[in-house]
Amino acid sequence: MAKQEKRNPYGDGYGGAGNYGGGSDYGYEVGQSHRSLGDYLILLRERVWYIIIIFLVVATGTTLFTFRKTKIYTSGALVEILRDDSNPMGGSGDIDLSQIRSAEDLNTEINFLNSGRLIQAVNKRLTGPEREAFMEPYEDTITFSGPLTPLEVLGRNREIKPARMSLNVYISYSHPEAAIAADVANMFAEEYVAYSLNRGLEASIQAVEDLRREADVKKLRVDELEAELAQYRRDNNQVSIEQSENVALSELQANTSRLNAAEAEFSSVETQWELVEQYTEEGRPLWDLEFISMRPLVQDLLARRANALINISTLAKRYREKHPVMIEAAQNLNQINTELMRAVTTATASIEANYKRAEKNLLAAEKALEKSEKRMLNLAEVRTGYNSIFRDFQVAQMNYQQLISQLATREAETSWKTAQAEIIDRAQIPINPSSPNVPLNLALGVVGGLGLGIGFAFGLAFLDNRVKSAYDVEEMIGIPLLGIVPKIDRRLSSAERARAVATNLDSKVTESFRTIHSSISLSDEGKLAQVIAVTSTLPAEGKSFIATNLALTFAGQGQKTLIVDCDMRLPNVSKSFGMKPKTGMYDYFFGDKTLDDVIVKEVTPNCDILPTERAPDNPTQVLNSVEFEQLLIQLRHRYHKIVIDSPPVGAVSDTLCLLPLIDGVVFVVKFNDVKKKAAKASVKTLLESETPVFGAVMNAISAKMSNYYYSHYYDYSYHDYYYMKEPGNRQSLSEATGPNSPTPTGQLPLEGKDESVKASEKV
Repeated sequence: MAKQEKRNPYGDGYGGAGNYGGGSDYGYEVGQSHRSLGDYLILLRERVWYIIIIFLVVATGTTLFTFRKTKIYTSGALVEILRDDSNPMGGSGDIDLSQIRSAEDLNTEINFLNSGRLIQAVNKRLTGPEREAFMEPYEDTITFSGPLTPLEVLGRNREIKPARMSLNVYISYSHPEAAIAADVANMFAEEYVAYSLNRGLEASIQAVEDLRREADVKKLRVDELEAELAQYRRDNNQVSIEQSENVALSELQANTSRLNAAEAEFSSVETQWELVEQYTEEGRPLWDLEFISMRPLVQDLLARRANALINISTLAKRYREKHPVMIEAAQNLNQINTELMRAVTTATASIEANYKRAEKNLLAAEKALEKSEKRMLNLAEVRTGYNSIFRDFQVAQMNYQQLISQLATREAETSWKTAQAEIIDRAQIPINPSSPNVPLNLALGVVGGLGLGIGFAFGLAFLDNRVKSAYDVEEMIGIPLLGIVPKIDRRLSSAERARAVATNLDSKVTESFRTIHSSISLSDEGKLAQVIAVTSTLPAEGKSFIATNLALTFAGQGQKTLIVDCDMRLPNVSKSFGMKPKTGMYDYFFGDKTLDDVIVKEVTPNCDILPTERAPDNPTQVLNSVEFEQLLIQLRHRYHKIVIDSPPVGAVSDTLCLLPLIDGVVFVVKFNDVKKKAAKASVKTLLESETPVFGAVMNAISAKMSNYYYSHYYDYSYHDYYYMKEPGNRQSLSEATGPNSPTPTGQLPLEGKDESVKASEKV
């Protein structure tokens, strides 16, 4: 039978956007799968002992720390900061600067409660046995600066908590002794109240003293001003200050007008002179300046120069440069330029002279104005001095009288001064310790242990580059997952493992291969595929086990199946079945044996084996030969299904020789063994050959992992249906179909084929 045309039903090229296995036929699209919660559970389940150990270490450490830590008791007093100081005199209390008027004032009080001054005040109250009892729990505590001092202990264990939206403050203190905690908290509250009272008294007394000193100063000032007025009258001989001011003002106005005129003249001339200097530095003609070009002589010479230039330009059209007419015209132009330069120089000198004259006039005007201003200031000082002395005398006399009145009032108010804070609730001896918080610490130990353990497990998992989940197969490698095969008991022999499906020694394994068979048959290529190669990335991934049991699954469906051992370098199929064949493919290719001589028939019902009894010198040459291709053509006529145990793709290139001759590939991936990068490279090689890759089979999954996969990828009720029945009630699919069951759809019976059908298959 001619080999049907190969095409890649899984999309164009490796990693393309097409659906592997027909997209929805498999129930997902490669490249669009994502890690599910179950995939992460696999990662955690694989490293569950790390999680358990870290959890136990953290939880145990937290528990030991909690129950061995010294108990700390906390007690607190509630203090209210008063808004205003009571004032029986009815005064406004302006001298009391410590009143609470804003949030800034409240924060100032809170900062004082946290200050070292209050700590020092409490420290002074701790004396004798009370001080010894207070420091006893901290005698063995050593810091970088040495043993703890009472000030350090007081500062570390005190806490100030202002109540939100109020003027109440909670002052608490913590200590291993409950009674001491309450006593120290009350001390802090009492010292703050005492401070607020003393601060108010100090402020009032200070204000009274300030008023008295200020009154004395004012009295001296009144006497001084009175004597100064008398002396001022004598010094000025009663001269009219107002008349002198009028004369000086007229002179000042005249000099101001003179200065304005001089400044205007200087500004105009200065601008012209600066332009002249700028044009001179830049080498530009000065007659371009309007104030020079508008001078009559310069204007006339510029006109003559323009006419001379026009004349030369006209003559140049008729005469050459050395013609007498041209020479005369040039001389005329030079004469005009000379006169023009002389006129410009004269104009420049005139502008410079004007500039210097204007500058001198400006300086003279400024000096005259300065002299007038000084005279005016002197007169103003005389008048101001007199008025100032007189006003100061009046104000000082009035202030002195007011201060005498205020002093009497403040002296009365000071005797009524009270504290601006009071204790609302005194600290009580606590019954229960505030630290350690046993429930919270234990909860943190449990949560922290689990978190650290899970985080460590995830860290190891993401560093691990081995294939261990459906996500790795579908997303990383790029092919669909056909199914999973649980790990077989190691105590079983190789022959028992090879016949696992036929003997139904493990119902999970049997159903796994039935699932793989169904997954392959979902696509048209898999359903019609006659020659299927089973390969892997590396040796020891279980490809021979998958190949033999997949073949037995086909045989169990009533299809005549052949297992071909093409791993000629390390042939393993016959060993798996416990056979030591004397002949095989080596004798077929290099000896005189026929195909019937080398095929081991009816290893199990409907299943034959074509073994390799010894390794040829060049397996690649054998697999790449015409004889091997003819062998497969003959086998296609004899069998419905041919399962080839091919060499690992990542180890040797023998499998590449098989790809043009087969109908599809099943790729075996050993769970948690092969690296993702290696498997991806092997699959890429297979896909580039345009041979259909039906998908991957994940092999050797532990029992717990297989239970997860069945519950995650299939409805778990089916798992119960297949695996929870009594052994006596099980019935395999091969038993259900029976030997007389109809041939599977799409397969032709081998016996009784007429010659026309055989001839058509050879085309």
